[in-house]
Amino acid sequence: MRKIGFAFSLVAMMIDFLTIIIAFIISAIMPKIGLAAYQLSSNSKYHDNGSYFVDFTYAYIIAAILILVGFIFAIWFYKKES
Repeated sequence: MRKIGFAFSLVAMMIDFLTIIIAFIISAIMPKIGLAAYQLSSNSKYHDNGSYFVDFTYAYIIAAILILVGFIFAIWFYKKES
């Protein structure tokens, strides 16, 4: 039964790593999408002052905490199994 808890904690860590990667990709792509939308429209204004910046600070913090919790539970389940 402890193997299931160990596997779930590892899966949770992987999902949180993917969350961080996807959030990083979105925050890198959104300014480029804003510039492309500006170039396609005729009367709108593009401001390169961060108006297309997506803030994922809280998502990064929560994902880092959940990775740490998953790591702690993985160690705990591994030690309980041995």
